[in-house]
Amino acid sequence: MLAARGYCVVAIDSRGSQHRGLNWESHLKGRMGTVELQDQVEVLRWLANSLKCIDLTRVAIHGWSYGGYLSLMGLAHHPDVFKIAIAGAPVTNWSLYDTGYTERYMGLPENNPQGYQEGSVLNYVNKFPEEENRLLIIHGLIDENVHFYHSSQMISALVKAGKPYHLQVYPNERHSLRHLDAIKTLFHGAKQKRIFSHLALAEIILYSVRANNKNATDKDITDSIKNWLRHAATSVRANNKNATDKDITDSIKNWLRHAATRQDANAGDAVHNINK
Repeated sequence: MLAARGYCVVAIDSRGSQHRGLNWESHLKGRMGTVELQDQVEVLRWLANSLKCIDLTRVAIHGWSYGGYLSLMGLAHHPDVFKIAIAGAPVTNWSLYDTGYTERYMGLPENNPQGYQEGSVLNYVNKFPEEENRLLIIHGLIDENVHFYHSSQMISALVKAGKPYHLQVYPNERHSLRHLDAIKTLFHGAKQKRIFSHLALAEIILYSVRANNKNATDKDITDSIKNWLRHAATSVRANNKNATDKDITDSIKNWLRHAATRQDANAGDAVHNINK
């Protein structure tokens, strides 16, 4: 959706990311929040200096969950690179997170006190920028994965340090935003009344798939998006044998316009209804 609006979107598989083997993933062992952030910055500088495809004076960092954590760490450690950080459901202190996940990478706190200390964004609050409008924290109040306590601890530390921030809270949302009104607010702002883009539709289906299958893979999500688009095209052509690609696109836009105005519908209901 950002790319469709003229932004350059960069997604970097830094050291520690999955699907590239144990050796690649093991770079995070005992030191989360370090090498993966270094890689993000290095690639951005390479893109700016070698390919000339990004402007380093206007870079934002955004992520959810671990990505939210990395967004906060990025703004704290590299405020010269990241002008804005948008952190969704961020982990702020690994000692507060699920032990099964955390200890797999960080070990026991008593065996790795330095790693836990250096990996907690709460210890770097004084490094956050003094300027307004550079930090947005987003979190669902009933997040069952990264508890809201992480964000509340972060906010308390920011207030104590006198650092500016913005906070967007969703009282009825869990770790992922699952209601259309929440997603619409996140993507467009509460006062905007715009049609979802096609990528926003993909986001709706993504949340729907994950709501029904917490173990959904990227392939499951991709297949669901493909199936929905195939079904939409078939439905349009069933009613109009001479339908053009533009007719199909307009039909999808009309459904999205309808979905965007349904304040009481969640993503799963919306996708289910359109598939009828």
